[in-house]
Amino acid sequence: MHQYQGTTTIEFKLDEAGHLISAKIQKSSGYSMLDDAAMSILKNRWRFPPGEPRWHVKDFVFQLK
Repeated sequence: MHQYQGTTTIEFKLDEAGHLISAKIQKSSGYSMLDDAAMSILKNRWRFPPGEPRWHVKDFVFQLK
């Protein structure tokens, strides 16, 4: 069994309704499985409040404990 660990950094933009309008991997974890998981979490699980259109940069840390 593989024990992948790493940090994926994603840059993303939200519109005024809080909807995700673009997202890209700014820095890979080195594992496509972790990068894909981070992007999936951002797109399918996170919700954002309305506000000004805005850019964010977020680290997704995958760490075994």
